[in-house]
Amino acid sequence: MSPPISPTWLAWPTLSEAGFGYEATGATHHSAELARIMAQWGDLFTAELVIERTGQYAGAVRLIVGGIEVGSVPHGAADAYRLVIEALNAAGSAATCRVSADEGELAPWLLILGRPAVRPDDAPFLPPVGAGDYVALAAGEAERLDASLNSRAKTKHVFRTASLTVEPGGLAVWLDGVRVGDLLGAYLRVKEAARAGFPLTCLAELRRDPGRGFRFEVFAPR
Repeated sequence: MSPPISPTWLAWPTLSEAGFGYEATGATHHSAELARIMAQWGDLFTAELVIERTGQYAGAVRLIVGGIEVGSVPHGAADAYRLVIEALNAAGSAATCRVSADEGELAPWLLILGRPAVRPDDAPFLPPVGAGDYVALAAGEAERLDASLNSRAKTKHVFRTASLTVEPGGLAVWLDGVRVGDLLGAYLRVKEAARAGFPLTCLAELRRDPGRGFRFEVFAPR
């Protein structure tokens, strides 16, 4: 039996990640285990996705954190995940992704950030947790980036990979080697990743919407 995957979020996932994920089922039944995990690792950690092989629930996809089961992939999505898990396992890799957790008022819930797809080599490292943060764009960048969409459509959304650098008071945001603006705030997890030597790459979205003009968002864990 393979040793448990470390729960630290500072690990390269093998599943592609997205900010919109599935809410895990069964987390309520693992409240005590989740409380211990969150006390040590916080509300963002890495989980391994494992297929139940025997018994009444054979075929279910379990979330395992540090060797402890904490929930399952929803039944309706399990088929898609099983295909990817089998492919990764056959190649000698575990199926892993980051999971965002919340204790909840009545019961804990878990958001599975991993999609049922193998992570591309050029995918950003930082997990897309929560809603995007609007970048305070430098002078002229809104117009330049809007023009880069190469479309006159009133509504246009394009996803890109941005890079971050740690600056006093926040983060500098870079796209294609150009510093386009800044994010204000502590962003402790981004700084943690920087200290550990991981690339500060993240998902970014260029947005044009009627009545709201152009906006540039990045998805980075705080």
